[in-house]
Amino acid sequence: MTVGPVVKLWRVARKTAKMPDAERLKKARELVGYKYVVLDEKAKTVKLLKKGMLLDLGGIAKGYAGDEMLRVLAKMGLTRAIVSCGGDVVVGDPPPGKTGWRVEIAPVDAKKEGPRYLTLANAAVSTSGDAEQWVEIDGKRYSHIVDPRTGTALVGRMSATVVAPDGLTSDGLTKVVAVLGPARGFEIVERYKGVSGRHVSKTDDKTEVTASKRFPKLEEGGKK
Repeated sequence: MTVGPVVKLWRVARKTAKMPDAERLKKARELVGYKYVVLDEKAKTVKLLKKGMLLDLGGIAKGYAGDEMLRVLAKMGLTRAIVSCGGDVVVGDPPPGKTGWRVEIAPVDAKKEGPRYLTLANAAVSTSGDAEQWVEIDGKRYSHIVDPRTGTALVGRMSATVVAPDGLTSDGLTKVVAVLGPARGFEIVERYKGVSGRHVSKTDDKTEVTASKRFPKLEEGGKK
């Protein structure tokens, strides 16, 4: 969440189609790190130890919002509900006569891939990738997802999908799989109870799909 200064530079890069200034990016990277954040649980305060730090909770915000919306509906007696926040979907009890809500997984290349679906109840699914937000600079395609270790936006076509018991978990862990890749990312995903992941990478020659052990089976095409 401390990656804000770096993300800010890449937002400008997507608008201008120009790489962030190297010196400014270096200084922004120096402001990134959880060790520079001090939480006081009793006082409910957050202290940032370096001047110029900027928090960015975009990586979990939609998942958290989906959870809260579903919670509000449940308090009103509406337990059969689905909340969609872009690439993040949180669902409650299934519709009448159904085993769950049918949720489409966004493909990496919609022109070449048919629709695929998951059937979920009392769960959440999030997908992160470069399908909607990206920029091409000097022949390279850069995603809006930034690797906090390097300060560089991810390169190439990819998507990461995580299924979890709640949106806060699924939303956050998609970035883990996206940044670390499927091998290391799935190791972390599998540590969480009821959580699974799927990773798709695409080049000009092929599309490679990998999934963690618990990821549910996808349904092909058909009507929603």
